[in-house]
Amino acid sequence: MNCGVAISQIETPPRKIATISKYRTTGLTGDAEGENVSHIAVFKPIWRSILELETIETRFGADCAMRVLVQWATSQALTDATTADANLTRGRVLAEISGLIAAWDVTADREKQDVVVQWLSRMADDTMLFFDNEAGPKSARNNHRYWAALALASIGSLSGDQAKIEWARQSYRIGVCQVTEDGTLPLEMQRGALARNYHLYAFRPLAGTYVALRKIGQPLDDICSGSLQRLENATLNGIHDAALFEAATTKHQTEPPREETYPSHLRLETLTRKLREG
Repeated sequence: MNCGVAISQIETPPRKIATISKYRTTGLTGDAEGENVSHIAVFKPIWRSILELETIETRFGADCAMRVLVQWATSQALTDATTADANLTRGRVLAEISGLIAAWDVTADREKQDVVVQWLSRMADDTMLFFDNEAGPKSARNNHRYWAALALASIGSLSGDQAKIEWARQSYRIGVCQVTEDGTLPLEMQRGALARNYHLYAFRPLAGTYVALRKIGQPLDDICSGSLQRLENATLNGIHDAALFEAATTKHQTEPPREETYPSHLRLETLTRKLREG
């Protein structure tokens, strides 16, 4: 298989995303199943395409992977997020894509990078507007905001846009300054049986934002110092011993998802190693 064949096998994400949260019901019939399909049917192929994109870079190099992203950019993939769930979930998508680019050596082809970064920047601008003006009070402060922070940190670093970087910094502050003395996040502790999993989910973008901004010489150590470390300790210890989360929620905790569902730069082993490298 060559680069061209590999590219042809990756599904381009849709331009319009109009999903409904997988945790909501209609309120009329109580039928959540149909709504689950709406969210999963749209985003599962997107997650798969991003993982395939990383595989292409590994096998054929950054130039081949950037050709895929130029294709996505020219088709305006993901640019029309019309529901709250679509806007909230797209933050993670943007964080994954921009994080991959940041890890690749793509400086040899500035033209491709410029096309892709402009596409990402447009969605980053929409993300800031959504969280500043439309997101609900919990979504504006919970894991969704942290994924948006990572997206803006990565895209701002790629584009040199200091306003995006500052927004990421303030969003990181919103998250990390909520960490309690026992290392937990109150809004994520409200998830019941999923509290441990949502702490893992929230820790990834907070740690990623810390690493991304330190890399460009804008460290976050002055923001609620020690809080990220406490969150890391509680979260990672909770993988093998869920007692802290079960005591707080009185619920048996659901098993965490496989690490392979995330690109390599967002896996816990990678993030914790990078936190130590600084």
